[in-house]
Formats: sequence, C-alpha cells, structure tokens
Amino acid sequence: MFIKVDPKRLGVDTEGLSKASRTRSLLKALTWRTIATSDTFVISLFITGTISWAASIATLEVFTKTGLYYLHERGWDRIRLGQDKNDSS
Repeated sequence: MFIKVDPKRLGVDTEGLSKASRTRSLLKALTWRTIATSDTFVISLFITGTISWAASIATLEVFTKTGLYYLHERGWDRIRLGQDKNDSS
C-alpha cells in the first residue's frame, strides 16, 4: 500500500530514526484538518462577509474534502508506480 524506500540504498543514516506511531499520525491528521478548515473559514468570511455563510462553507468542506481524500487514496492504491513489484500488501 505504501511506497517502500530503502534508506540504506540511498545512503541515508537511519540511526535514531523511528516510525511514527498511529496516535501521532492521527493527531497530525486532526491538527491539519483543523488548520485547513480554519483557512477555509477565514477565506469564506473574507469573501462573503457573513459568519454563518463562512461556517456553512467550512463545515461542508470538512465532509467533501474527507471524501475526496479517501477517493484519492483509493485511486493511488491502484497505481503501482514506484512500488516494489514483489510487494503484495
């Protein structure tokens, strides 16, 4: 499912590096969604001049972009570009 890169083949020092935990990944996703939705709210408020419209747009954006991201991920899962041909996961 993910592109595998062998850091040793690239000459990268991997000492001291660890994989991100699922909790860290979830927190990063949630904080990013908060930042992105806040940005949408501010832009919408600037354009419409109405808090209720800006809030409506930002709320709708959460659902549409989550769905679009899911479809984007599923589409990329079908593309083998850059993936190990022997990888069956």
